[in-house]
Amino acid sequence: CSESDCTFHADHCGICKDEYGRNLQQTNSSNQLPYEDPESTLDLDPMESSFSIVIDDVVKQTIRVNLVDFQAIPEPNSYADTQKSPLKARWDESMREEWEALLKNDTFETISRFDKRVRGRKPTKSRWVYKIKIARDGTIERFKSRFVVCGYSQQYGVDYDRSFSATLRATSFRTLLAIAAGKRLRLMHFDVSNAFTQANMDEHEVYIEPPKGKETYETVKGKTFSKLLLLKRALYGTKQASRLWQNTLCEFLQSYHFERSTADPCIFRLSSGDNEIILGIYVDDIIVAYRGNAFFSKFQAAFFGRFPGKPEKLSWFLGMAIDQHEDYTIHLNHELAISKLAEKWIPNNYVTRDCPTPTAFVKLEKALDDMERAKVKQTDYASLVGALLYISVMSRPDIAMHTSLLAKFLSDPSIECVDAAIILLQYLHSTRKKRLYYSGKSHVPSGLERNSEDIMGNSGFVAFSDSSWGNKYPYPMFGYSVYLFGSLVSFASKQLKTVAFSSCEAEYAAASFACKEIEFVRQICRDMGVHLHGRLVLGVDNTASIDLAHDVGVSGRTKHYDRAIHYLRDLTQLRRVLPTYVNTHQQRADGYTKALDKSTFNKWVAHLLS
Repeated sequence: CSESDCTFHADHCGICKDEYGRNLQQTNSSNQLPYEDPESTLDLDPMESSFSIVIDDVVKQTIRVNLVDFQAIPEPNSYADTQKSPLKARWDESMREEWEALLKNDTFETISRFDKRVRGRKPTKSRWVYKIKIARDGTIERFKSRFVVCGYSQQYGVDYDRSFSATLRATSFRTLLAIAAGKRLRLMHFDVSNAFTQANMDEHEVYIEPPKGKETYETVKGKTFSKLLLLKRALYGTKQASRLWQNTLCEFLQSYHFERSTADPCIFRLSSGDNEIILGIYVDDIIVAYRGNAFFSKFQAAFFGRFPGKPEKLSWFLGMAIDQHEDYTIHLNHELAISKLAEKWIPNNYVTRDCPTPTAFVKLEKALDDMERAKVKQTDYASLVGALLYISVMSRPDIAMHTSLLAKFLSDPSIECVDAAIILLQYLHSTRKKRLYYSGKSHVPSGLERNSEDIMGNSGFVAFSDSSWGNKYPYPMFGYSVYLFGSLVSFASKQLKTVAFSSCEAEYAAASFACKEIEFVRQICRDMGVHLHGRLVLGVDNTASIDLAHDVGVSGRTKHYDRAIHYLRDLTQLRRVLPTYVNTHQQRADGYTKALDKSTFNKWVAHLLS
C-alpha cells in the first residue's frame, strides 16, 4: 500500500478497504475461501493451533467472520472433502477429539466381520458429519466433527423397536422464562458432552461400519477387510439413541428426587424450603432456573459427576439469544438467525431496505400452470418457509398468521407465494432487533380493568382469543395469546377445521381452542410451582359467544355444534375460565386472524414485542 501509516492486518486505510472488499466479493462469487488467494495478505497457517483472519479491521487469533464471509467457508460433506480442505488440520483435530471421546466412553467394541454374532446380519452404515459452530456474536466457536450411524439403514425389529422421545415444547420453554423472571430465579445452561453415549444400548445389538480414517483391518484368506464396531452405548444417528439418553437422564433426575411434569415430560422440578430448581430439557441442552446457590451447587456437582459437560450462564439456546439481566428480566430474540436468512435469500441491494409491515398476504393462490411451477422449483420455498415457521413459533408471534398462510401452499406454491415469503423475511430483517420481553411483573391489560382481581391473583395470567369470519375462505382463521407475569408465553395462528355459519360460531370455536391451551399452561405452571386458582380470564370480542358459553342449552343456531367446540362452555360452567368481553381495538389476538393495516399492526405488535 502506498499509505505509509497503513497496517493492513490492524487498520485498513480507505484504499485497502476498497481493494479488500472487491477481492472478497470476487472470491465469494467464485465459491472459494477468501484466504485461498496466494497473494492475499491474510495471515493463515492451517497447521498452527490458531490462525488469524482479518475481518472488520481487527486481527483475531480465533477465527472471526461476518455473516457474508461465513457463507464462503464450506462445511465438508464427506471425509474425502476434509482431506482436500485448506482447513484439513482443523477438521482432523476435531475428528481426533470426537474419536477419543467415544473411546473414553467405551462406546463400542471392535469385532471381526466374520464373528459368529454377525452372521446373517447386515452391518449398519455410518459416516462423519461436519459442522462449523457459530457463537451468538457471529464468531466461529469451533469446528465440530461427529461420528454418526446412518439410522435409515437400521431394520425395525432387528436393530431397534421403539424410537420416540419427547422434546421441550415452545410454550413450556417460554413459560419457564416467564416464571424465572416472576419468581426471581437465575438461569443457567447445562451442555452435556457426547450426551447420547452416556446411555447404554438396549437389548438390540447394532453392528456398524467403522468411520473413514479410523478403520482397523484384518486379513482373511489373503484378502483385507475392515473390522466392524458393536455398539455398547447409544450413538448419534441410531433411531433409539435419543430415547435411551432421555431415559438415562430421567432415571438420574428422579433418583435425585426431582418431580417430573405430567403435562410436559421435559420439565422437572426440585424444591426444598425456599430453594428451588426447575429444568427444561431439549435433548442434550438443558435450561436450569434456580434459587439458592448452595442448593444449586450441590446438584450441579452431582450432575456433572454423572454426565461430562459444562455449565454456563444461559445466553444461547436453539439458535436464540437469551439475556437475563441483574433485575431478573429476560430478553429473547432471533437476530442472528434472521440475519443469516436475509444474507441467503435477499439480494444485497434489498437487504438494507426497510419493510415496516408485512404485506401481500391477502390474495395468495396456488400455481396456475406448469410453467409457473417450474419457475418456483428454482427456489427452495419449503426451506425458507420452514425457517420462518421456526422463528415464528419460538420468538416472533407477529408473523404467526403470515407463516401459517405461507405453509398452506407448500405443496403447490405460486410466484406470489415466494414473493410474499421474501417480503416477510424483509420485514423480519428490518425488525430483527425486536425481542420477547419477560419482565416478571404482573399487570392488567387495558379493557380488562374490571377483572383485575382475577388477573392479579393469578400471577398476571390472562388470555385472548379471536377469529375471522366472512372472508373468502370457508374455514376461518383463529388465534390466541396467553400471558403470564405480564409476558407472552403462548400464541398461535391456525385455520379452524370447522365450517362456521356465523361470527358467533367462529368466535366460540376459537375460544374453545384457546381454553385447551389455557388448561395446558395451568398444568405446567402447577408443575413448576406456580398455582393458578379459580377462574382464568379469557378476553373475547364477541358478546354472543360469551352468552353461549354461560347458557347451557340447545337452540336452532347451536344444535349442529361439534362436541369439541363446547369445551369453552364446559370450563365456564366448571368456573375454570371466565370469558370476558374486550373491545376489538384491545384484542391482543387480532393480528393472528387477518392482515391489519400499518397503524393497527404496529399497535398490535407493541403489545407483543419490545
